[in-house]
Amino acid sequence: MTGGEQFDLFCSVNPAKALARRTDPETSKQAAQEILRSIRGMRKRAVDAVARWPGRTASELSDLLCDRDVRKVGRRLGECSRKNLIRRGRARACKVTGCHAATWYPIGADTINATKENA
Repeated sequence: MTGGEQFDLFCSVNPAKALARRTDPETSKQAAQEILRSIRGMRKRAVDAVARWPGRTASELSDLLCDRDVRKVGRRLGECSRKNLIRRGRARACKVTGCHAATWYPIGADTINATKENA
């Protein structure tokens, strides 16, 4: 990396991949940077929610965070899992939707005891 740039675990894309082309107007470049900041914040919020409420589904976490769009939380959970910031647990019936859904845990969490607490 050049210019003192540092890859951040919460960064939404590989720094080598640009969200705006060099030929794009400055407003497009600014919008791309704002999107990165927004996604980074949502990702951190998702990891913090999993740490606070382990063993919950995406819909349950979204509900606890008072976020009406479960897709925002769900997408960030998958991304964070791929970055090994959290991990996917066993699926169970979601208390919000009633559907079978994956549960989420911080890395190193005891899923057996956490599952009993959330049952």
